[in-house]
Amino acid sequence: MTYNTAGITGKTKPLRAALPPAMIGLIAGIDNTAAALAIGALMFTGTLSNGMGLGVGVVLLGGALLALVVAIRSVQPNSVALVQESTIAVVAAAIASMAVQSVGDAEAKVATAIVILGASSIVTGVLFWMTGKLKLGGLVRYVPYPVMAGFLAGSGWLLVNGASVMLTGQNFGLESVQSLSDPQVLWRVLPAVGLALVMFVALNRLSHPATMPVIMIGALAGFNGLLAFAGLDPEIVRDLGHLPAINMSGGIELPTPQLLTRVDWAAVLAATPVMLVIAGLSMIGLMLNVSGLELAMRRDIDVNAELRSTGLANVLSGGVGGPCGYVGLSMTVLAQRTGATGRGAGIATSIAMLLGLLFAGHLIFQVPIFLTAGFVLFLGIGLLKEWFVDTRQKMPLSEWLVVAGILLTVAFVGFMEGLALGLLVSSALFIFKYSLLPVVRFRAT
Repeated sequence: MTYNTAGITGKTKPLRAALPPAMIGLIAGIDNTAAALAIGALMFTGTLSNGMGLGVGVVLLGGALLALVVAIRSVQPNSVALVQESTIAVVAAAIASMAVQSVGDAEAKVATAIVILGASSIVTGVLFWMTGKLKLGGLVRYVPYPVMAGFLAGSGWLLVNGASVMLTGQNFGLESVQSLSDPQVLWRVLPAVGLALVMFVALNRLSHPATMPVIMIGALAGFNGLLAFAGLDPEIVRDLGHLPAINMSGGIELPTPQLLTRVDWAAVLAATPVMLVIAGLSMIGLMLNVSGLELAMRRDIDVNAELRSTGLANVLSGGVGGPCGYVGLSMTVLAQRTGATGRGAGIATSIAMLLGLLFAGHLIFQVPIFLTAGFVLFLGIGLLKEWFVDTRQKMPLSEWLVVAGILLTVAFVGFMEGLALGLLVSSALFIFKYSLLPVVRFRAT
């Protein structure tokens, strides 16, 4: 007796082809949902705490649009676009400054924060698109490496400082260290630092992108298991500061046109220089990732076409108040290695983030502060190690001192001042080094 297996084989082929993109979407979706919770907690603290649900909502919705548009239009079919943490650190600092200086009420400050976040993405998108349209993408590769490293290291510092504010209510420094004498503060800080170290060690030993989601889910399960074992009421734990305070909405929100009527447009205009810095950082980050993809894929990528598609994606993300982003190197390489060669990986990531909108509302006020702060702290430590510590072995001392100078200026003065210092010192070093070269290269009779 014989059986016809052609039909069965034909049905399994589409299923096998769909598995790699679905796996990438699941991993990226969990990772981005966790990142959205952390970004919301980082940006919307203190007087902005009522906007946390709206902040998480725009990050997930904007991230879904970003992933979808890049997946459809990118010259690299299996590209997976993600919100990038280096720019989030800068815009979070701008939003915190706005919250201190603005005289509006809490709702006006939240609306202004969302518009600053979205406007920074629109400015980034326009810069991307215009650079690609004018075919100037190659010029970005000539940004001095010490300046680029200093900016990214400075972003790492801002993330570490943001984690300190989330945990202690104060900027990282002597006062935040002294606050550890309070047992309630100490028991918020220790788990966050421990989680950040676990993430750091694990991701240095295990390169699989699923490592991060597994650690985050495990930490959340462990926290809830400890509460159940100890018989603690979650509301008591919330009053002690280990869980975020529940705002009036009590869940995820999405922006509406009425939001624009509450905006302090003077504060938005004042943040324009920061938006330009964010656009420049995003340009550098995109070029780094494209260069990494060219090495991984062993082929050239049309940088200008990638800038145009990513520019459109950022404009759409900014239109709903979402953050800026671009193709993620590790996730796209994973998609390639798992056999997701089509556009399904990015589309699946977008779908997973939209589904995250449904579930994040139940998680937003149940995720412990140490988890989101630990995630932000891990991101900051990673940027500092990669762009400050590791670069010492790759650069001459004179160039590395530029990185150190930019980092110190960002930490003690401000990001804009660090930008000015980096460009000034790098230009001076360039002029000095080239002044030592002989004017005449060859002389003959």
